Amino acid sequence: MQQLIQVTLDNNVIDLRFNDYWYQEDIEELYNNIKNILKDVSLLESTLGADRHNYRLLRNETYLILNFDCYSQSCWIEVETEKEVNHLDNVSLILQNEITSR
Repeated sequence: MQQLIQVTLDNNVIDLRFNDYWYQEDIEELYNNIKNILKDVSLLESTLGADRHNYRLLRNETYLILNFDCYSQSCWIEVETEKEVNHLDNVSLILQNEITSR
């Protein structure tokens, strides 16, 4: 089972790392893990591309974009607008607390 092992907030993007190599078919599980950690998240839109999957989420009146890129094994969260950047600190802290509480 995939677990979140690292959360880094840098340049207005939250970078997420998992304990193992993942494939496109694992993305739904990874998304659900992150959604369960953040708890109060609503899925607004899901877009599947050839090598990228994006989830548009709403959390506390903030629009978040959760991105997965299969080729680069990248997963990151960004906000939809610049005015929402200050909410990334809280999201990052929640995710980091999940790692440290295990």
